[in-house]
Amino acid sequence: MITLTKSDNTTTENYLQFRVSGDKSQFIGPNHTDFLVDSLQLHATAPKRGNNQYGNRRTDVSLIRGTEVVDLEGSPVVRNRKLGISSSLPVGTTFEDFKEDAYEMSGLLRDEDFLLALFTQGIIEH
Repeated sequence: MITLTKSDNTTTENYLQFRVSGDKSQFIGPNHTDFLVDSLQLHATAPKRGNNQYGNRRTDVSLIRGTEVVDLEGSPVVRNRKLGISSSLPVGTTFEDFKEDAYEMSGLLRDEDFLLALFTQGIIEH
């Protein structure tokens, strides 16, 4: 089980392991149904050595949720929204360095002005 904390810091949602296949796993949230997606997907691949390098561990986490929107004809439809985090860590990266990167990124993702500008308005100059 993986627990996510909502923005109000008082509510949590538990995501239960649903499927595992190779280097991918899927967890489903409390709102997941056959009609509405509420899932957390994890993907991790081991480093591949080559070119005289140890390689990079590559990891992806995606939160996917169904959301009701209006189509071009004005009819309500459910479409999936997705927020993903991707990493590529060279073998030998210290956990402290990675932890600092994660902390700084989490701060950026909690900045409402940044979220609004980039993700909903497409503004890339700050």
